[in-house]
Amino acid sequence: SSGINAEYGEMVLYSMAVHSLTAAVSCPVAMFLIKHLGSKISLILGSSMCIFYYISAIFPNVVLVFLTQSLFGFGLALVRPASLKFLVRNSSPSVMGRDSGIHWGVFMSSMIWGNAIVFALTHGNHVVPSSRILVYGILGCLSLVGTFLLPFPKSSPQNILTGR
Repeated sequence: SSGINAEYGEMVLYSMAVHSLTAAVSCPVAMFLIKHLGSKISLILGSSMCIFYYISAIFPNVVLVFLTQSLFGFGLALVRPASLKFLVRNSSPSVMGRDSGIHWGVFMSSMIWGNAIVFALTHGNHVVPSSRILVYGILGCLSLVGTFLLPFPKSSPQNILTGR
């Protein structure tokens, strides 16, 4: 086997384990931060942590990849519940099901489209450095744009569910 898969195959496997472990262990801390910082600031903070992973994957370095996978895991531990908290606080009971469906539909379809793009760029073969740089460059740019746009959605001035 040649290319990035032979050179970094085991590193990718172990770094994903670090990512998953960090995400699982970080949940109690993430919930505390979301409670005290609010969902919007938690979304921005968590998304910012994820960007570092995409940037580090352009030029893989063992220490940097493990460090950024840890940040990525903690960032996702913040983003997932914060996005749902934001959704619940800013949806009325009559449209919450619709909004939740749209949220999860976009989330799940992003994984499908991301994998489809990688498959198209690599033609189903091993990932080579040029396609890795392009893929992670695109993902990094999209993450930057998305994180930049997070402060702009209006938050409800009151919790719609309780009517306060």
